[in-house]
Amino acid sequence: MKQPQASIDLLTPKRGLIDLADHSKGDGPLLVGYELDEVFDDIILAVYVDTDDTGDNLVRDGIVIPGNAADRAWRIARVVKVGPNCIQVEPGKHIIFPNEFGVRASNIKITGGETIKQGVFLNEQRIFGTCDVA
Repeated sequence: MKQPQASIDLLTPKRGLIDLADHSKGDGPLLVGYELDEVFDDIILAVYVDTDDTGDNLVRDGIVIPGNAADRAWRIARVVKVGPNCIQVEPGKHIIFPNEFGVRASNIKITGGETIKQGVFLNEQRIFGTCDVA
């Protein structure tokens, strides 16, 4: 007999008003001619730190893993911006989360800062923890 599957998306109450659960596939909008000032609610914008120079492949202990073979991989990213309702992370912190969570974002210029080449928008509740470089 198959066990029923639980989904984080069905748990209540949801903390944030903006739910990125239905947008996990595909890239976010390309902001040509604009700069991102802020993010809202419990949204995090983070830049992937676990990819090769092309941004297409994951790197684990010096081993390059093709991106198309890593759909269920854990990802590590550095937080760039946080919404006002984020309570556990701050810019500069590294976070860990499953690859299928969040909305991929590319080429986003941050007001007064860097340009995110390969990043992700995700709800704070979807990260599994923070981590430090060993």
